[in-house]
Amino acid sequence: MLGLLARLGRATALVTALPATPFGRKIASSYRQAGIDTAHMIWRPSGRVGLYFVEQAAAPLPSQVIYDREGSCFAQLGPDDIDWPVFASARLVHNSGITAALSDRSYELVRTAVDVGLTHRRTVSVDVNYRSRLWAPQVAAGRLMPILKSADIVFCSCRDAEALFGLDTDASGVAAALAAGR
Repeated sequence: MLGLLARLGRATALVTALPATPFGRKIASSYRQAGIDTAHMIWRPSGRVGLYFVEQAAAPLPSQVIYDREGSCFAQLGPDDIDWPVFASARLVHNSGITAALSDRSYELVRTAVDVGLTHRRTVSVDVNYRSRLWAPQVAAGRLMPILKSADIVFCSCRDAEALFGLDTDASGVAAALAAGR
């Protein structure tokens, strides 16, 4: 999403953590080349980058996704690691349910980002982006709903709405139910 916004001429910045390794620097360079401000990235002297792998399968077999994010520099970030003024000056503060799922510290990071965005009257968006391999639906629903209630913009597929909130309806029904805080 950031890359698309940057291509449309919108100022974008990414707050994340990377190891100060050749791989971490390459990742940051790719973001900069896409027009994304990387000045607020947090550099760790060592560590790892979270990865995931997709194994495409031919029908009738399902594709497989393997997550390897535990212990990554980003998964270890917490609210005390962030330079919050960058959020105060943003027009839009965007968060992902995947981030909230990585660790308790990551969840607190998302909650704080939403709170800072709201305190400074910024538009806050949240992409539910539920991944069953990262957390159980009941846990995800319980943790995400308070965040979604605070958000100005919510991205949630019908599949995720059914898995997390029991909403078996079309997109407009999901939107109405989430707006009502159900």
